[in-house]
Amino acid sequence: MKISIVGGGIIGLCCAYYLQQDGHEITVIDKGDLTNGCSFGNMGYISPSHFTPLATPGMVAQGIKWMFNASSPFYIRPRFNMDLLKWGATFYRKANVKTLQQNIPAMHKLLWLSRQLISRLQQDINEDFGLTETGCWMLYKNEHTGDHEKKLAEEAGKMGLKTIVCTKA
Repeated sequence: MKISIVGGGIIGLCCAYYLQQDGHEITVIDKGDLTNGCSFGNMGYISPSHFTPLATPGMVAQGIKWMFNASSPFYIRPRFNMDLLKWGATFYRKANVKTLQQNIPAMHKLLWLSRQLISRLQQDINEDFGLTETGCWMLYKNEHTGDHEKKLAEEAGKMGLKTIVCTKA
């Protein structure tokens, strides 16, 4: 089967690799030369340890603050867009403790599979892959954030994830 993948970042290239291994003919389409964009900015960093979905209690308020700051991790150019408003309303409805707890096991299974595939990719390539597995570093600047990170670290530990909790000091 001939398959086209739009985006030559780390995810697009990994998808291309495994689909090719499965016998498919792959074309990767990217507007650049694969040396810039998201994978350049995050240096190909893959973090298959964030077992909590983005839609968590408190994230909506944080997201609204970020939306109006062009240098934030969640900047959206302010505009009236029905699809964006519908997405925001759905995100708001899902950002609750019940949905969070329901989604954690499925996210953890997906991320566990991702870790296995990345390890297999390192073995297959057998070159200077640069994979380092150190666990999940939980970093924070203030105690309020620290309380949240410590709770996440505790949940991660229950799932067998190694965590290291650090302050700015």
